[in-house]
Amino acid sequence: MLWCRRLMFVLLVAATASAAFAQAAPHDSGKMSWDFFLVVQAGQRTKAAGGEAVAATALLTTTQEATASDLEALTALGYTVLGSFGRYVLVEAPADHYTDPEKGVEGISFVTNVMLPPASITNDDAAITSGSEAISAPEAWGLGYRGQGKKIAIIDGGFDSSNPILAARGAKTYLIKPAGTGPRAYDALEGQVAARSAHGTSCAIIAGDVAPGAELFLLSYPGNTGPVGFLCALAYAVEKLKVDVVSCSMEFNRPSCHADGTGFVNEEVTKILAGSTTALVMASGNWAGGAGGDRWIYNGSFADPDGDFAHDFTVGAEESWNRNTLAFTAEAGGYVQIVLEWNDWASESKTTDLNLFLYDSEYHMILSSSTARQFGRANDPVEVVSGELPYSGEYHIMVENAAARWYGGTTQTASFQLYVFCQGGGFEDVEHHSTCGTVREVASNPNVIAVGAVAPGSGEVREYSSRGPTASGRAKPELCAPDGVTGTVYESFTGTSASAPYVAGAIALLRTVKPDLTAADALAVLQETAARSVDSCGNAVLAIDIAKAIAWLKSK
Repeated sequence: MLWCRRLMFVLLVAATASAAFAQAAPHDSGKMSWDFFLVVQAGQRTKAAGGEAVAATALLTTTQEATASDLEALTALGYTVLGSFGRYVLVEAPADHYTDPEKGVEGISFVTNVMLPPASITNDDAAITSGSEAISAPEAWGLGYRGQGKKIAIIDGGFDSSNPILAARGAKTYLIKPAGTGPRAYDALEGQVAARSAHGTSCAIIAGDVAPGAELFLLSYPGNTGPVGFLCALAYAVEKLKVDVVSCSMEFNRPSCHADGTGFVNEEVTKILAGSTTALVMASGNWAGGAGGDRWIYNGSFADPDGDFAHDFTVGAEESWNRNTLAFTAEAGGYVQIVLEWNDWASESKTTDLNLFLYDSEYHMILSSSTARQFGRANDPVEVVSGELPYSGEYHIMVENAAARWYGGTTQTASFQLYVFCQGGGFEDVEHHSTCGTVREVASNPNVIAVGAVAPGSGEVREYSSRGPTASGRAKPELCAPDGVTGTVYESFTGTSASAPYVAGAIALLRTVKPDLTAADALAVLQETAARSVDSCGNAVLAIDIAKAIAWLKSK
């Protein structure tokens, strides 16, 4: 009956405007409530224009408890009786049937009132997660927009299918396993998950909280299948389930592009989305912070003014050690991964070749290194160092121009990025890190909606929230939403992982208002109505407000 309420609202506004300006006497709606009367009028106009009057459901009040004879009489008059209890009878008939001169409700003596069935109001309309209130989702629910009829897919490494909140939402789980039977082949195993994950469960709870009327599909893939598993899951969501929106808060620890939206993974993502109506929402990442977090990025252009083949991280430092290394401090036992990537992806024969080294602070000894040859070959421009930190204290990273030092290459400038992540630990101090240009991988794709994190209430961008511009100059993220929220599996769910499903749920609500809304249009509406500020990199910070977005959309 949602269409009836929408139509009733439009007609009510029109009728009110007419009365205000023309001072015309209101129509006599007889036994019908005004909202139901407007529904009947709309049905009459549709039929007068040559269309078929849409069926309308009505709740009748009878003079006394309805009897079997009363129900038989209604049936004989052309009404379909859906049920009755006491003095209430629920019926359905073509909208214009209620005003028929011979069979309409005005001529039924035992009927006293005819109305739209009242909508049920449940106590769980209070937001489960604190972020839903921050984006004004309860106001959208109050208007009747709950994502009903829409589909949301969450792609993650796993879920807790026994979670009571997800169970109450009727969420369906699928394990997506790549198959070796052919290109793009996979198996979708309903009722299974790749792993039990608090992260995926929390993302799903948020999306379902924002759009409680939407269907939830929870897709996970084995962790060892990497981008292949992710792409299979995305293909299943878009091509088979045909969901309205996909939310993913995962990324890969090895890059496949220069954070510019290109590369094999992004090419396949673009192919999957092409021609579909699905919006893909990705967490922008948590790489913009430095000390105090578990990850950070350094990006720059290789500079070697002193000709020692090592990048000068601190230009002007007197000692070459201080010039040529980037220092960080961390605790023993943390598993650190350092990834070096540079802008030589497209060429089949590489002209740039960088090497990566991790040193101890006291003795300047190499603890680990990555020195694969790319020069003259088609190898990916990536070097990776990883391992458990042997002591608490300071470490140093060095980047070397191997092409110039070892293979007779030039000292041409290379744009490179270091991604440094510590699993099971964090960084007490970081000498240099980048805040701007920290959106990676799929989130950098121009066809994807990247989501940053803001504090609920203030809308202030989180210091760790990755932000653009991308290496191709694209402004990212396109939208921001709350993190640090309560109501999920975590005591407090922080990071852009929490923010992305809020946007996914918001898009489902917008498509409840306008089902044919494209992904690009949904993004434009949310951007147009967002609370606006600017981050330290000059990127627009657009914190979504779904109630404002719905009001704006309905006004067009």
